[in-house]
Amino acid sequence: MLTETPWVRDAQNETEQRRRIGELFDTDRMETELQTALKKLKQNQQPDGGWGWFNGLRSDMYITRYIVSGFGKMRKMGVWQMDGETESMLREAIVFLDEEMVKFYDRRDLKDKDYVPSWTDLHMTYARSFWLDDFALNGKAKTTYNLIVKNIRDKWTKLDASQKGLAAVVLKRSGFEDDAKKGHRLAARNGFDKRGIRHVLGHGQGLLLVSGTD
Repeated sequence: MLTETPWVRDAQNETEQRRRIGELFDTDRMETELQTALKKLKQNQQPDGGWGWFNGLRSDMYITRYIVSGFGKMRKMGVWQMDGETESMLREAIVFLDEEMVKFYDRRDLKDKDYVPSWTDLHMTYARSFWLDDFALNGKAKTTYNLIVKNIRDKWTKLDASQKGLAAVVLKRSGFEDDAKKGHRLAARNGFDKRGIRHVLGHGQGLLLVSGTD
């Protein structure tokens, strides 16, 4: 399989191929690069706990939850474990996201009978659901999160096939196993992998791979 990847196939010679394959499995190098990336993230984190699109820009709700969900995926894959420093960093980021979630949905009527969950609703709860056990929801953030999830449960039949895949992951993590299984079955009918729902998030949300086993 490795020899079929462009990264290896494009090597100039066999020696270069061996060198690149060695780099791929160099765990020390991977750990060093991970620590470098973590250091940069810590340096670029804003005082309010969020991150901007670029260093120096104000905190942005989308890029912050993208980073937060990235940490969650790495941990579930077993390639990263939370330590004291990253726990502090993520705690601050979660506080920022919870506050932004409340402000964002204060401007929207989630109880409107015609309200249909959006990509923002799905991605917001997807990112937050990685950390429900580590950083508990409290107060108005908990109320808001639960209301979003209720909308997803009640109106998920109005979502398109790809949205249902992400909704199933959110529902499973939020304790609604039966609803999640329904989403998995429908997603399977639309060609998703039975082992886990795979979907590339679009509609202005960037690229994001999710799995029903997350």
